[in-house]
Amino acid sequence: MNPVLVALIVVVVMLTAWWIARSLDEGRIESYLSGRGCKLLSQQWRPFGRGWFGSTHERIYEIRYRDRDGSVHEALAKTSMLAGVYLSEDRVVTAAPTTTATTTAAQPDAAALLADNQRLFAENQRLRAEIEQLRRRS
Repeated sequence: MNPVLVALIVVVVMLTAWWIARSLDEGRIESYLSGRGCKLLSQQWRPFGRGWFGSTHERIYEIRYRDRDGSVHEALAKTSMLAGVYLSEDRVVTAAPTTTATTTAAQPDAAALLADNQRLFAENQRLRAEIEQLRRRS
């Protein structure tokens, strides 16, 4: 068999395997993030990213994702078929916007709480008196 043809077949097989591994990696990282309520925004392969030295089978990606609160993160994702997904150097690059509903809910209205407390106290007193009357009758 011609050595050039053998080399060409080997290159095609290697490129196909690399392409399949990359597409599986993307699905694996996306599934990992969605399982935690996050959405993958972008991913770029970093063959010499931090942690590559000594790594034999894992591939490293620089990813950007949005968490369930709306904050945007950048992180390094290391993945392989058998090892799963590991995130490192995860940092928030855009914090989630705060809404007035969230800040209002954290600050209850003191006057409304006092009025509600007084109403409940009066209701409690009325029910106690009613229970005492029922006990006397029996």
